[in-house]
Amino acid sequence: MSPADPRLPARAWAGLYATATLASLAIGPSGPRYWDSFGYVIQSIDGRVGGLMLGRPTFILAGHVVLRGALFLGLPLRASEALLRAVWMLVASTSAPLLATVSLRAGLSLRASLVAGAFVALSPAVAHTNRAVLTDGPSMALVLLATSLALRTPTRARTWVMASVALGLAAGVREAALAHFFTLLAVWWTTPRAQRWRGALPTLGVVSALTLAAPLVWVMFHQPGYVAGVIDWSRSMRAERGAHPYGLRDAAMAAVWIVVCGPAALPLGARAWMHAGRRRAPMHRALWIALPSALQLTSLTTYQDIAFSPRYLLAAWPLAIALPAAVVWDELTARARRASVVFAAGTFLVALPVVHHGEAALREGLTSLPGRLDALDPDAVVVTGQLCPAVVYERELRRRTGGRGSVSWVQVCPGWRWPTNLAARLDELRAEGRTIVLDLRPASWVGPRQQRSRELVEAYQRTYPDRGVVVWR
Repeated sequence: MSPADPRLPARAWAGLYATATLASLAIGPSGPRYWDSFGYVIQSIDGRVGGLMLGRPTFILAGHVVLRGALFLGLPLRASEALLRAVWMLVASTSAPLLATVSLRAGLSLRASLVAGAFVALSPAVAHTNRAVLTDGPSMALVLLATSLALRTPTRARTWVMASVALGLAAGVREAALAHFFTLLAVWWTTPRAQRWRGALPTLGVVSALTLAAPLVWVMFHQPGYVAGVIDWSRSMRAERGAHPYGLRDAAMAAVWIVVCGPAALPLGARAWMHAGRRRAPMHRALWIALPSALQLTSLTTYQDIAFSPRYLLAAWPLAIALPAAVVWDELTARARRASVVFAAGTFLVALPVVHHGEAALREGLTSLPGRLDALDPDAVVVTGQLCPAVVYERELRRRTGGRGSVSWVQVCPGWRWPTNLAARLDELRAEGRTIVLDLRPASWVGPRQQRSRELVEAYQRTYPDRGVVVWR
């Protein structure tokens, strides 16, 4: 391990990777739980990019390639979600050793770098998100890969080409990764002037843009309606922001999620930032590299849907909090260092039963859903809350497997597509001869927004208590 190119020892890399993987297996979901996961699985089966921002084309097309190979070899279609969940977990788990590598190359000691990786591996939010078909974990891993590559030998053109490709892939998996252009800019800026490669920034801009653009161009030419879908998503988001402005509850939940990401890392990271001006090289360099992520983390706390999940913070959290926390950890007494690691492991163990208990109602609802759908007319209208994407998932899987292939269930979901006038929309569907199914189970409606939608559903049920309406209780 040369001073010019410090490398994480292979045993340390493997240990952090194993820890992150085992943590995800322990706390992560054993099936689709997140709203977006259902759609990502269907899109990966079809290779059809959706309309969330730019559609995450690299993520969808990569999943499609994996599934095409697996299905060709005989994988049952219903096993697609399990395979994708395993593949993306194995990718996302690299975040822990990659952050340790970034820390080491930014000038931290080996022990502090291992702790930075451990903070990521033992983060309840990271571990839970990583074991899901979601873009957050893989994108986070690719960003850390890009950063570690840029730090490796910043004087070489090849280094910046590889880092730029990794950044472009990360942005194609989740668009928030584009903000880490400034992270790589910080790497370049903190490199001694005599060692800076002059072509680094043009290479970074051009190569990362081309890497992101390649799947986008492919989708534009092969998927009719893609651009219209992106525009429709933008309009829907503007309408939702108008209907649900950011408030005190959102700010409070953002603060809670920052704690959930890493209870042990947070006080150390906060201390690092409070005394950032007093730091000297090499610690000062690590904080400069972390600064763009700290600003991004602050911005992400104001995200429209931040109250729903801590996963929206993962684009920035490892560099914004875990890396600065490792800077401070190296300065603690031996006793305090041990206490911080024990606290990180302890809070993770405490989170295990809490998370599993909190998901119990959702798991039960998802488990019983296929049987409930079997009892419905093939053209029924299902009005539910958090289970809404699962209805779409079941419909699309049955169409592709031939089981009840004629089903055409219509779903009415809270969120962007919630009707302006629910009663008028359901009356219109009733006039078509469809059965209306109203899910009034409290556990099916999560959070204040969905609860308000449930109140409208209850009001509609009181209008039509017996005629052509099925109620799930």
